[in-house]
Amino acid sequence: MKFVIATHHALFFNVLFNSLRRKTDRAYILAIDPIAGWTLARQSKDSPFSYHLGIIKDIQEAISANAIERAHFNQFRALLEKTANFLGHTGGWGDLLVGPDAALVTKVLNLYSHDRFADIDTFDVAEEFREAFRSEFQEFLKTFRWAAAS
Repeated sequence: MKFVIATHHALFFNVLFNSLRRKTDRAYILAIDPIAGWTLARQSKDSPFSYHLGIIKDIQEAISANAIERAHFNQFRALLEKTANFLGHTGGWGDLLVGPDAALVTKVLNLYSHDRFADIDTFDVAEEFREAFRSEFQEFLKTFRWAAAS
């Protein structure tokens, strides 16, 4: 019997990798390359990726290309949640938004991540939201000294 398990959760991958390693040596990472497209690379370690660094890179590329979509807001929220959890912020991820557009970005992050019609709604983002997103994302990188931001 063959099956595929896919996850974006690093800890879950680690548990599965170590549990299944005794039975198989076939673990892969799915990644997108600008030239080659989607690729599968054999994974030999139990900690395959830094999900947060991938999110940062993806968002930075979207900002540079002026191609911010709703999905980037959801990625940013996931990054904020993971960072708040890691740093022990008991008030939640909203505490990490400290720039002048924090209230607006918090509102939009909540709206986009809880929108019941997100699958059928447009991917377009109002320019006002894009600008606030850019500002708060850059402030977040600066405030928390993300080395990947350079």
